[in-house]
Amino acid sequence: GLEEPMVDGFVVAGDLNKDRAMDGGTGLKSGRRIASNLLNRFDDFGLVELQRDGDKTFRHSSSKSMWKIDHFFTSEKLAVHAKAIDLTALNLDFRHSDHMPLGVDLG
Repeated sequence: GLEEPMVDGFVVAGDLNKDRAMDGGTGLKSGRRIASNLLNRFDDFGLVELQRDGDKTFRHSSSKSMWKIDHFFTSEKLAVHAKAIDLTALNLDFRHSDHMPLGVDLG
């Protein structure tokens, strides 16, 4: 007796603290796919991630690497109109935050 949701489109975005590159590391979580398991669930619900795979959004002060731990997902209806903004063109200097902003034009 459930009815279909009456929503044309929706967004799920935020700092999930997970990057697929974190999977299979060493130590306590060696070989586990915690990040991919979480992020794959968004696919299971028909959500589309708008960032490109190479878009890194976070740099910890103690790390030389950048990570993609901030994510922006939309429903399929919105995804066809959405355009991710090129984060690398922003040339941020990380003085105000260790996260880069996520930019999306939902046109």
